[in-house]
Amino acid sequence: MKNRSRVISGCIFLLHLVFASDIYQSIRVFEPTIETINIIGRLGIPLDHMTGKKGVFIDLTVTEDETIELLSRGIQLDILIPDLTAHYKSRNRPAMTRDFPLGSMQGNYTWDELNTRFDELQATYPNIISERIIIGESIEERDIWAFKVSDNPNDDEDEPEVLY
Repeated sequence: MKNRSRVISGCIFLLHLVFASDIYQSIRVFEPTIETINIIGRLGIPLDHMTGKKGVFIDLTVTEDETIELLSRGIQLDILIPDLTAHYKSRNRPAMTRDFPLGSMQGNYTWDELNTRFDELQATYPNIISERIIIGESIEERDIWAFKVSDNPNDDEDEPEVLY
């Protein structure tokens, strides 16, 4: 019975370690000296992504625990972004909704979805988008399409045009 409870406790502890995630912060250390940089390096904080202005400040990405350790050693710093994960998640939201659906292939369209989308656009806006026009074949003998986008898409007007 004791062994069973030890095994269960050990599994819970290991799961906690596996799923625990550190909170990373962006910090700014002011007036960095060689001694300050050596302290940061000895704490195991990576210095290869350090940015800043020589002699004025350095910016680092550290964990909460490392921030506490730096403060306990008397290093003056400001926390620029207290939780980088939350910061980037909040920036990843679109500013406004779009009436333009994403494809099923990591946001990109499959061939069938692309064809369907072109057909939908032409059906929705027949006054500005023409029917598909085959303008040639690829080296693999597949049709190359074009659509005319104009105020009169079905008329061949005598006016300047841009083709791309």
